[in-house]
Order: sequence, then C-alpha cells, then structure tokens
Amino acid sequence: MPKYKIVVDYGKPYEIKVNSDSQLKKELLKLKRKAEREDHPYFDINIYDEKGKDVTDKMFDKLKINN
Repeated sequence: MPKYKIVVDYGKPYEIKVNSDSQLKKELLKLKRKAEREDHPYFDINIYDEKGKDVTDKMFDKLKINN
C-alpha cells in the first residue's frame, strides 16, 4: 500500500501513488515544473496519507514546496 496518494485535477483527475517522502517531493516538483511550462498552469493538487486523511498543506510545508 502506498504511503501517499497525490490527486491531480485539471479537468481530468488522476492519481499518483508514492511510497516515501522523497518520492512525494520528486513528483510534486515535476508537477510544479509542468505548471510553469503549460499554457494553463492552474490545477488542484491534494495529498492523502495511507489512511485517506488530507495532508496537503502539511506536506507542502514539510517538504518546503511553494504551492
């Protein structure tokens, strides 16, 4: 079972499952770079832990990623 599930929604929601904090940071940075390159850089990102609890703000702060 993955440690985190990232739900990305910019019209068509999809999930990214990761097993560690470092993998989570890597995926979030990829999404950030994508947002900076795209014509429509706005999309929602939510992060859930293995229990289904929303930990989005906590993880952005912990990993020092500006959302």
